[in-house]
Amino acid sequence: MKLVDYAQRSAEWLEWRQGGISASEVSILVDANPHKTIWRLWMEKKGKAKPEDLSKNPNVQRGVKMEDTVRVMAENYLDCGPLLAPCAESDERTYVRASFDGLTIDGNIPVELKSVSQKQFDLVESERTESEVYQLYYWQVLCQMYVAEADHGYLFVAGPNFGDQFVCFKIEANEQDLTKLLKAIDEFQKKLINNKQPKKDAQRDVFYPEDEAQATRWSRTSWTLADTAAQIKELKGQIEMLEVRKKLLAQDAVSEMGEFLTADALGVAVTRSFRPGNVDYSALLEAKGITVTDDELEAHRKPGSESVLIRSTGRDMPKRVCDEDLVAVYENIDCFRESDSFF
Repeated sequence: MKLVDYAQRSAEWLEWRQGGISASEVSILVDANPHKTIWRLWMEKKGKAKPEDLSKNPNVQRGVKMEDTVRVMAENYLDCGPLLAPCAESDERTYVRASFDGLTIDGNIPVELKSVSQKQFDLVESERTESEVYQLYYWQVLCQMYVAEADHGYLFVAGPNFGDQFVCFKIEANEQDLTKLLKAIDEFQKKLINNKQPKKDAQRDVFYPEDEAQATRWSRTSWTLADTAAQIKELKGQIEMLEVRKKLLAQDAVSEMGEFLTADALGVAVTRSFRPGNVDYSALLEAKGITVTDDELEAHRKPGSESVLIRSTGRDMPKRVCDEDLVAVYENIDCFRESDSFF
């Protein structure tokens, strides 16, 4: 392990992290991170996309604010003396890097500290190693163990009330998982070096046209679609106002009719009809003492339908994407913006 002298969260530290693969990022590479894909991480590492600003995220703010408190809790529980918080690179793979929350003085054992919400903590307590928190940060600790050349490490999870509200997981070295992790890291590093973009995840990544021909087709279709959607929205607004007017006038007509169900005079016929309301089947089953599981409900669910939401972004580039090659492509596109009515 090679220690490096950077203050965590400093500009120099951010640049150092950007130049390698950090322990906090490796869960992405083994597809264990629900918040970011391999493609997105590659784009950020290549400077083609900007990372999401998490500084205002309440979970992140809580973690930063309470890190020292949780560190003391871990020190007391593990009886390991003061925990250090250095940055280091792997001797074997210098591009594998770790910014430790805690590292024991005597044995270089990593201790990852997490402060979570009450809901998350309850799940950690009940689900233990099957919890999302453990599944996400297990890989981070494993990577820290690799950098520190340690045979075990700790994931220390504290709830919002602190005191005795914590769970500490001891994570032992696992050759199979470490092999999987290092293989994923090496493959990603090779893609960075060779400038080979990973495949997008169609369920999680964003589509955008990447060549002039595709961008031209997208411009024609998307702007016509957006303008059509805007016209529909405007007409729906008019219809809603007319529906309100119709309802008020119908009330007046019914008031004139009294108890009669039909009226016919001066070129207008009005017919009153009544229909029963929908049955609340959930309440009915509950009243009958019948319990239906989610799986049983799913078995009788009718096919779903797809909806398409169209909105204006006010920008040509995709959100947080700053790829200069893409900028050059989009500059040559004559966007079909003859009608700006939906702005």
